Amino acid sequence: EMCIRDSTKTDRPESNADNVKKELMRHGVISDELGGDAILVEVSAIQKTGLEELVEAISLQAELLELTAQPTGCKVEGSIVDSWLNNKTGNSSSVLVRSGTLTPGDLIVAGSSWARVRTMQNDLGHPVSHCTPGYVVETSGWKTAPAVGEMVLTVESEAQAKQVVQGRTERSEALRQHAMAVTSRRLEKPGLQTLKVVLKAASVGQLQAVNTELASLVNDEVGVHVIQSAVGNVTKFDVDLAAAADAMILSFGVNMPGSVSKQAGLQAVDVYSQKVVYHMVEHVKQQLAKMLPLAVEYDHQGTAEVLQVFPIRGKRRNSPQHNAAGCKIVSGTCSAKHHVRIYRPSDHEDASLWDEGEAAMADDHRHEGAVLEMRHFKEPIEKLGSGHECGIQLRDFQDFRVGDKMCFYKERHVQRPFTMDK
Repeated sequence: EMCIRDSTKTDRPESNADNVKKELMRHGVISDELGGDAILVEVSAIQKTGLEELVEAISLQAELLELTAQPTGCKVEGSIVDSWLNNKTGNSSSVLVRSGTLTPGDLIVAGSSWARVRTMQNDLGHPVSHCTPGYVVETSGWKTAPAVGEMVLTVESEAQAKQVVQGRTERSEALRQHAMAVTSRRLEKPGLQTLKVVLKAASVGQLQAVNTELASLVNDEVGVHVIQSAVGNVTKFDVDLAAAADAMILSFGVNMPGSVSKQAGLQAVDVYSQKVVYHMVEHVKQQLAKMLPLAVEYDHQGTAEVLQVFPIRGKRRNSPQHNAAGCKIVSGTCSAKHHVRIYRPSDHEDASLWDEGEAAMADDHRHEGAVLEMRHFKEPIEKLGSGHECGIQLRDFQDFRVGDKMCFYKERHVQRPFTMDK
């Protein structure tokens, strides 16, 4: 068995074939250039380069492996490439024929769906009367849109088709219930918030691709819960469901009638439309990030060093004694409105580190709190710059020592980025 991979979008400036080969090697796929058995062809659909080389590689390998198909004298076998809902022909799918010859009127089964082939057309949209092995044909007449990758087989009668589909449907439903139970357990973690989503897509392939990406967007704090996913345009039912469940609607490559858009606006339902999976995933990540608690960042403003400790008593006889620190501002600007952390350099091996802002914002501090008062020559002040001396009293802290560092900082609350569990 030979593996062929095409590296697309090679026309883009950031394209790097060597990086692609390295990533493939991480997954056990080694190109023939590096001594492996995988053929890697660089392709650009925009510049139309590499397409002939890709066809040649496929043809050569088919010839070397002696891959042949029987067009007559056997039943049709194939696979579903993609499925969608066509406004004119109903449920439709593209079928890759592997053996036999498919013709209109044939009864075929794929997964949990079946069809009496009503119409067939090629990739140019032209009607065809038959399809032989190695070709893809668009078919209509499906009862429901079959899943991508399902095997296509012919049957003798509608009764046989219904019997096969019924058995497969029962097994599929059991698997679906199991998958839903697994998803529910995953989303029932203590403290986990979920972004509820109604997903609509133009085809089954797109639906599966987006669903797979959304299922991976989870960590210990937030995750995505797709409460409904289906092929077709966004409908009023979708809007009502989203409104009732407090969910957003993701529309991938499908339209939304004006009346439905108006209804979504009236019910305050957020609808996001996109045709690129990457952009849709990035948008969902942004929504998940908004659900995360804000992160606190500290901006170091200045540092004061304690030169002397002064006891202070109130005017009343029995007033408790408080301590004030006689300080020198050694860097930046210190303000009575800033938060303060007290560090004791003797607690650390290298006291000189505390002249740096980043080191001064470390977590191993003696005290964290607010300024009660700052004075300069007995006059109350609000702030003071580097090189000046002042007296400082803190709320709820009296244990000053000569040499202590007071690090003044501001707090900023910022939105955290969403990151997935590794």
